[in-house]
Amino acid sequence: MKIIVYLGHPAHFHLYKNVIQNLKNDGHTVEVLIKKKENLEQLLQNSGIPYHNILREGRKDTKVGMAFGAIKRIWRELVFCIKEKPDLLTGTSVENSYVGPLLRIPVVYCGEDDADVIPLQAKICYPGASVVLTPDSCDDGQWNGKTTKYPSYHELAYLHPNHFKASKQIVKEQGINPDKPYAIMRFVKLKANHDDNIKGINKEVALRLIELMKPHLEIYITSERPLEPELEPYRIRINPIYMHDVMAFASLYIGDSQTMAAEAGVLGVPFVRFNDFVGRIGYLRELEDDYHLGIGIHASPLNEEENKNNKNTAYADINIDKKNTHSTPAMSDGPRGLERNHPQALTSELAAPVDANTPNLLPDEQHVECLQKCDVPSFENDKNNSTATCGNIPLSGTEALYEAVEKLMALTEEERKRIYGERVKKMLEEKIDYAKFLTWFIENYPASAETTRKADKAFWKQFK
Repeated sequence: MKIIVYLGHPAHFHLYKNVIQNLKNDGHTVEVLIKKKENLEQLLQNSGIPYHNILREGRKDTKVGMAFGAIKRIWRELVFCIKEKPDLLTGTSVENSYVGPLLRIPVVYCGEDDADVIPLQAKICYPGASVVLTPDSCDDGQWNGKTTKYPSYHELAYLHPNHFKASKQIVKEQGINPDKPYAIMRFVKLKANHDDNIKGINKEVALRLIELMKPHLEIYITSERPLEPELEPYRIRINPIYMHDVMAFASLYIGDSQTMAAEAGVLGVPFVRFNDFVGRIGYLRELEDDYHLGIGIHASPLNEEENKNNKNTAYADINIDKKNTHSTPAMSDGPRGLERNHPQALTSELAAPVDANTPNLLPDEQHVECLQKCDVPSFENDKNNSTATCGNIPLSGTEALYEAVEKLMALTEEERKRIYGERVKKMLEEKIDYAKFLTWFIENYPASAETTRKADKAFWKQFK
């Protein structure tokens, strides 16, 4: 088969890089099309994957600029496909959904956001796609009948232990000491068509977070948006293809990016996600509420009714004794918590006995119960309404963000390694290698769509 993979974002490079190699190894011809977006070209160049950039000039971050850019990309992909005559198009972009029907080429669209989070994208992409693949935690709304579900995440196409093994040596070569605790912060533009009126981490919030963490952690910032002069000294300067190695040895991730929060989660790195998408995206709610791998805090303060509709239970999962809530953080205490190639490597360590004198951690036999019943102090709305509450669980506002960060920093590295190692191990036991599944799905399409829709639990074992 001749397959065109369209990449519109650096995250899509990671999503497809193993799939592209698998398809080539199986004898298929793969052409990669891209548009200008952040460091996407650099990632492809560093990986040695050939590509065609169909929008080198980029586009403006206005609605008119986005629309005009999309029209140009559709036309240029159409011309490319007429020349190359592919058998199948795949990606996560609007272009395929127009070019495919025009030329009668099947389109496999890979999404991961709930339809009501990306309403415009769903309306213009889903109708033209032959099949829409989304995680089983995703709510596709009116498109549920068209989508095909699978038990995984995009991030497990490249961070599953079948594909990724973090290297401490690589981190050192990037100028970062992996044996010294550090935090990764990520800021995005929030300028996409689905980002209207969405708030995230601004300069003031970032500076306050740095003030909280700096005595205990090195801080590295990766940013899609321009950084203010006060934040520029913290900018991380590494080869972007090694970002996941750096992330894997971090003690903490904080940001307003969805993708990097999920990446931290599947690597077993505690994450705090702060934006107005919290409570609305199925796969992140699953990571936060079901697997307790991170905390989502709504950036804009919510009232009581909004809290009920936006329930997030992950915050109650941090097991910190009330007396120690505001104690000096213990980030640098104990051995490095994430000194490992991958969370699965922790299996033999998870059964290690816990010191009975450890104040903030329950004994092993009570650990599972503590994940559901741990004691968390109540927080009251302050006079500026910067913190909203739902029972004992703060769900929104900057004060909730700062409280969450303080609580995570109160865990020692050893405690965090054990707690988050157990959680990520459970998640991996229930999820599949998405790259392995997507390769099979593309190679066997259209029969694969029908097979997947009828799949039972036994079917998914082949993609572990």
